Amino acid sequence: MQFFLTAGKIRGRVVAGAGTVSLYICYILSLILALKHLWLHGEADLFFTLGYLILLSGILLRVGGLKQLGRYYSSFVEIRVDQKLVTEGLYSLVRHPLHLSYLMEVGGMSLISTSLLSIFLFLASLITIILRNRKEEKALTEHFGSEYLTYMAATPSMNILRGIMHKIRKHKKKK
Repeated sequence: MQFFLTAGKIRGRVVAGAGTVSLYICYILSLILALKHLWLHGEADLFFTLGYLILLSGILLRVGGLKQLGRYYSSFVEIRVDQKLVTEGLYSLVRHPLHLSYLMEVGGMSLISTSLLSIFLFLASLITIILRNRKEEKALTEHFGSEYLTYMAATPSMNILRGIMHKIRKHKKKK
């Protein structure tokens, strides 16, 4: 299970774990299915419009999350020696905005393509992301201790609507 979710070393070189590779494969296949649907049908129906909006929102969320993480970003589950816990901006709404953005992108592409294979790819991605979240939570708790446990208690994992509502309630209490 360890290798499935993270990187490993083979002959001194860091290589992606099967979970990381499967996420890339699911993303690429979902993109191909969405493009195929557009090529064959070319029309914008409700699924296309909704899928496109979700996909675009996911891309914007990913760009924002990557910008906020900066040099601490890694495709692998790893903690840098000088790493700081990022809890501002998007990370004040959800603990895993990059995972949420990935699921939004694959989900959006699934809606665009409207194929059963794309739904399977989304579900496979969801399971892999949930397992990866657990692995990351464990590593972050070990590294940051009670600071991360407090952050976990106050911030949802990927439910951004719950995070926004929590922030609104918190802001109203300050007034």
